[in-house]
Amino acid sequence: MFTGLLMAVLLLVGCSENEGGTDDLNYVGFESTSASIILKAGSSGMVEVPVFSTVKDNSNVTVVVDDSSTLDPSYYTYSTQLESIEGNGNSYKVVINFENYDVTNINGKSVVLRLENGSGYSSESLIVNTAPDCPTVGLSLDAYPEETYWFISDAAGDVVAAGGVDLGLTALNNEYVGLTSASATLCVLVPGDYTMSIRDTYGDGGASYVLTVNSGTEVVFSVAGDSYTSGVNVPFTIE
Repeated sequence: MFTGLLMAVLLLVGCSENEGGTDDLNYVGFESTSASIILKAGSSGMVEVPVFSTVKDNSNVTVVVDDSSTLDPSYYTYSTQLESIEGNGNSYKVVINFENYDVTNINGKSVVLRLENGSGYSSESLIVNTAPDCPTVGLSLDAYPEETYWFISDAAGDVVAAGGVDLGLTALNNEYVGLTSASATLCVLVPGDYTMSIRDTYGDGGASYVLTVNSGTEVVFSVAGDSYTSGVNVPFTIE
């Protein structure tokens, strides 16, 4: 679960001619104009956006999605009314829930929200940026990088990702020729059980592999280049 915490004050002013002849000022706005969230495949996330208001009754304030939003609207829901933060005076929040998203289609996308008071005024926009947190495989290659390739199979035995060879495992593609290191982002790996098969066509090993999650901070497994000859199969689980 992810929470975006935000900090600056926006302002919505009601003029006397639009506020029933009074000259009172009404302030309501997001406490920042930007936030971000990193989302995992097959999971969900949430952003709580603090809002400040000098008005006790905010029943006329609505949350709207701006036309400049680029994230698929089916990937998130949001509260259309301000939610009071209990015991915190004139502080409120807007909650955005992210779920049922395609993690391969969220990078660089955003949700843009505004507050409206029903009198023709809008707050400054809040931009919530989304990015994927996908498992990554890293390779340290030896002097013969063209000899190594790998593929990952799911619990049903279907190949879902590969490197150095096509997904059908019918032909090497020499993508590592001339390289000393390489990596691949594996957004196709939703939570579940998998097996990574590492192969060396000459049969003398050489390439080292490491699979990481949580933005590279957690190692799922690693395989040293001198720990195998023709190949090795490594079972692992994505949670």
